[in-house]
Amino acid sequence: MKTDDLVEFHARNFEEYKKQLDIDNIKFKKLAGWQFVPVKDILPISYSRPDWNENTPGFWEHHAKTHADYVALAEQYSFIVSYIIWGYPFRSLAQKRETRQIFGLWFNKKDPVRIIQFKGSCFVSSGLHRAAVLMQYSSAMVPAIVHEALMKKTV
Repeated sequence: MKTDDLVEFHARNFEEYKKQLDIDNIKFKKLAGWQFVPVKDILPISYSRPDWNENTPGFWEHHAKTHADYVALAEQYSFIVSYIIWGYPFRSLAQKRETRQIFGLWFNKKDPVRIIQFKGSCFVSSGLHRAAVLMQYSSAMVPAIVHEALMKKTV
């Protein structure tokens, strides 16, 4: 599917998700552990959060950072992913002096990127800045805690 077609597909699913949520027809199931969500499966944040997204003035300066700071974090994320691909255990990366800080930013149990998955589409619910920078500047996968949204009853 082309990028525009994917965005349209995800946008339709997001609208259906919101309707089902409004009528209390959604239940959530947390998927086990960290998931790596392909960027192509995520609806751009500007669609799901028109009031607060990568195009909103002041968005990148939130948390006393700049857009350049977030781009640097995305570059460091690639460094962490290479360790994961090489088979380093998460525990080692969390403890290793040269990876501890950046690993903690991307794989923070207390403040993870959270994604809602509904009918093959994903929507960022928290960790907007980290997700947005990965979506803008890489073809990476976004590390996240994923909650699958399921309809309680089929309409």
